[in-house]
Amino acid sequence: MKWLRRNLVLAVLNMMLVSSILISCSRETLEELPQIEGKSLVNYSALLDSDGRYIALDPKDFFDVEDLLSTLEISDEHFMITDERIEQEKAQLMQFTGLTNEIRDRVVERGDTVRLWYRGLIDDEEFEGGSTPDDGSLVLAGGDNFIGDFLEQIIGKMPDELFSLDLQFPEDYWEPSLEGKDVVFEARVLWIEVPQTWTDELVMQELNELFEWKTVRDMEDSIRKDIQMQYAYEIVDQFLWDNITEVLTIEDIPQSVTDHYMTLFWQDVDTAVELYNSDDNFTRELFLVDQYGTDDEEEIAEILQEHLISMFGLQVFAQALADHLDYEISEDYIKTVFGLEVDGGQEEWESIVDEYGLPFIIQMARVYSISDLIFEHFDLQF
Repeated sequence: MKWLRRNLVLAVLNMMLVSSILISCSRETLEELPQIEGKSLVNYSALLDSDGRYIALDPKDFFDVEDLLSTLEISDEHFMITDERIEQEKAQLMQFTGLTNEIRDRVVERGDTVRLWYRGLIDDEEFEGGSTPDDGSLVLAGGDNFIGDFLEQIIGKMPDELFSLDLQFPEDYWEPSLEGKDVVFEARVLWIEVPQTWTDELVMQELNELFEWKTVRDMEDSIRKDIQMQYAYEIVDQFLWDNITEVLTIEDIPQSVTDHYMTLFWQDVDTAVELYNSDDNFTRELFLVDQYGTDDEEEIAEILQEHLISMFGLQVFAQALADHLDYEISEDYIKTVFGLEVDGGQEEWESIVDEYGLPFIIQMARVYSISDLIFEHFDLQF
């Protein structure tokens, strides 16, 4: 689950940096900045203090955290996971592994997955595409993706039983040479495929390396925990949406923030254009049309307003929440957010700090911590 959260956060960070904002600011803002090799010098951390907080901005002016948290309802009812749901997840994992048993001692029942061999004959002659290889192909008993009632007629057949089916191709069949023709299929059910049942041995063999599970109980406990965590994130996401995106407006955002991210947006647009402009024909206008469907700045501003509101709201709420809970973010936590080894990856860490500045990195890691802090506040254990 952690790798999923990390990738989602990094995707959000990328969206916020590359697609940030085009509001209330002219291109001259960018053109007035100093240039090095055609690229503007823009400091991602320019509006932040050394602790990653917006300078001269009080988060309490935007959010009353104690009041907001009192409206968030998280109860045990949200995390009651049925055994049926656990079995569904186990079945999906079994399908993922592709492990099956071959059943040959009972008749085919509707809904069975069947390994079927058949040979189609028209006027006692085989025709192209009318037969399977010797090892057959998988079909669904009772399905409707063969002509006529082909797959209905295999219901009740025993494996290894040879039988024939007299059918007719539809008059509007997709292959004109077969339209309306009578066909005889010689067929045999080779076996019925059913998923294997999870055992401790099978879990260890198939899933230990990927999930570190050793027993079926380990698997079930982990599945239940992941589903509960998924529900918790959905609750928090809806809470944040209701109290940030649905409450803040573009007018609530300081003009300095709007201008700053506008500058970042234009820098990243020009960087992208330069990157893809191998033949000097890929212009800024073409890039904007490709990404946003228009090169009109006002239209793009409307498209990006929601991104800016969400970004700014999450940043300020994260700051307010951390202040309320007296939370200090650690370097180890920040490294975890960016997918770095806590006790290693120093070169990569220094590269990230050089590119974005430590204050910006702290701010984004604080945004990432919102769910963890809320879970801790409600004493949720995953």
